[in-house]
Amino acid sequence: VLSSATTIEQTLTFKPDNSFASQVAVLHPDAAFKGLTVLLAEEKRLAKDSTFFLPSIEHQEFAVRHQESLDRVNASSKKEAVDKSFGQVSMVAVGSQYFASALVDKSQILPEVDVKAPIQGELAAQLTYKPATLSDRMELQWIGYAGPRSLSQRRSVVPAFEDIVNFGFFSPIGKILLICLKCFHSF
Repeated sequence: VLSSATTIEQTLTFKPDNSFASQVAVLHPDAAFKGLTVLLAEEKRLAKDSTFFLPSIEHQEFAVRHQESLDRVNASSKKEAVDKSFGQVSMVAVGSQYFASALVDKSQILPEVDVKAPIQGELAAQLTYKPATLSDRMELQWIGYAGPRSLSQRRSVVPAFEDIVNFGFFSPIGKILLICLKCFHSF
């Protein structure tokens, strides 16, 4: 329970490119203030059964950029749940191969992230901001995106959102091929 002196203010700015900017100010936190949590959630869609001759291409995954590396966590398993934690996260996304929701942190405090994908239910990425010391005013900022996995659209919002698209093992070749295909399609 926070004291009556602790105040949390949030400002959201929505933009036409499916993105938004969030600024949160924590004013006069008392000793009971342990941090702030943000939840990024999506309904889990169970993948259809597949065979060798008819594989399923539908999947959902988390993409987490932390400590200058990018990890992808498959969240589509019908047999095992996912529960992983990451520290010092600068970007987290959850989505299918067509749509994604993502947050890029712009704060001085980098959050910890727990990604959870139960066998059935809701996929969740929980960002937790835990300040080392309390100050009279703490500000947290992030940019969010919810929409299609259009590489050009997301790159115009924040270049870090480019990591949401999974080109697989041959990522450098995949990006070049995508640019070539877009060029041919423009004629």
